[in-house]
Amino acid sequence: MLTTNKQEAERLCNEIQNIENKARARRLTPERVHKVIGQVVADVMESLGTPIERKTIREHFEGWISTKQASPGTLARYQQIVRRFLGFLGPKANKDLSSLMAEDIERYRDALQGTVAPTSVNVHLKVIRVCLELATRKNTFDKNPARLVENLPTNDRHERRGFTLAELKKVLTVCSDDWRTAVLLGIYTGLRLGDIQALTWANLDLQNTELTIRTRKTGRVQILPIAKPLLRHIESLPAGDDPKAPLCSALQGNTVSWLWPTTGVSGGEWPPRTPEK
Repeated sequence: MLTTNKQEAERLCNEIQNIENKARARRLTPERVHKVIGQVVADVMESLGTPIERKTIREHFEGWISTKQASPGTLARYQQIVRRFLGFLGPKANKDLSSLMAEDIERYRDALQGTVAPTSVNVHLKVIRVCLELATRKNTFDKNPARLVENLPTNDRHERRGFTLAELKKVLTVCSDDWRTAVLLGIYTGLRLGDIQALTWANLDLQNTELTIRTRKTGRVQILPIAKPLLRHIESLPAGDDPKAPLCSALQGNTVSWLWPTTGVSGGEWPPRTPEK
């Protein structure tokens, strides 16, 4: 311990002796060990002129997500993961970041099993790892605790396939007007749901049968032909005087993750009900 202050040196030594005494008496919890050792290390680093930044788990994660740059959809997903992880930690989220252990993250991983697919669980772990990497570089951890937690195996993950004609007809049968428009746009343009949600009448050139859009995920401008069946449907829609009016107004005000059906075509309600405010 590099300090020229005799009283400070004695305090640090007494604290370390106190830790040893409690450990021998088995009256020391892992969290208490982290807290005391973290404080001792912080005092030493400060005496050396390189103080360690002290944050709670919540402050670190919320600070990280507030500066994260990504597409709107990706950012919303990261925010949801951070909220869910902090909610899982409960009161511990307000404790010092250095108290976060691999066991906490492992318990979170295990709690997610059965509620989301293994690939989604691994995405949660990836986000936590990336977030804690910054703290590791700042010497809060010797090793990123999230890197000590293994991913779930994904050998049994299902393969996606296209809808059959019969399934598409079944979907269209139960669609509301705006959802029918959205489904037909997806069929004939291949656009992502978020891009379909953002379409307005200004994106359409019915005279040249073209649709122009800057996609959200890539930022690339695409000019797509409007197929005849889609054109007939669009021409049947009531067009107002505002070119900025959305093509599918019922999709407005909801996140893309909510817009995706979760119960399957054959099982539940379509379109999904508007969430309660």
